Amino acid sequence: MKISFSMKNQKFALLFSIIVSLGNFLFEFPINEYLTWGAFVFPFNLFLADYITRRYGAKISTTAIYWGFFYSFIVVFSIVSWKIAIASCTAFLVSEIIDVFVFRAYIKTNSLLITTIISGVVAGAIDVLLFTIFAVKIFDVIPLKWYHVFLGDYIVRLCTFMFWIPFYRQAMKFKKII
Repeated sequence: MKISFSMKNQKFALLFSIIVSLGNFLFEFPINEYLTWGAFVFPFNLFLADYITRRYGAKISTTAIYWGFFYSFIVVFSIVSWKIAIASCTAFLVSEIIDVFVFRAYIKTNSLLITTIISGVVAGAIDVLLFTIFAVKIFDVIPLKWYHVFLGDYIVRLCTFMFWIPFYRQAMKFKKII
């Protein structure tokens, strides 16, 4: 597969990288045994992937995700740790590719709202599950139970995601916002 290096792809990849890097930095600061600050940041990746897929197509979205993975790994490895870089970037890559796939599959038969919710719920669960298993259970980067962090982070991500949906719907009305 040829991965394009266009400025549009790089702009989106940079946005992905900023979100992933900020979320991973904030992950290191647990709020309690169920939640980290990073949970409030990651839903924006899902909106970004859906926006790119809807406006520019799956090919540009997927290419931006691959570049975002590359940039994120370098930044997270540099500012946090190699363990979190592996956990986070793996979860990011897998969940975002699935998000694009689910979004494309459902947009053909459903409204934008339903499609966004379905793709966000599925991809969000995969992202949190992969990340918490790697970062908390396998690599033990914070002294919490992985299933507590999964449950807390996923609930907050869902609530954050649902809160921002009306704003996302408004943004989709504009031809170009990024």
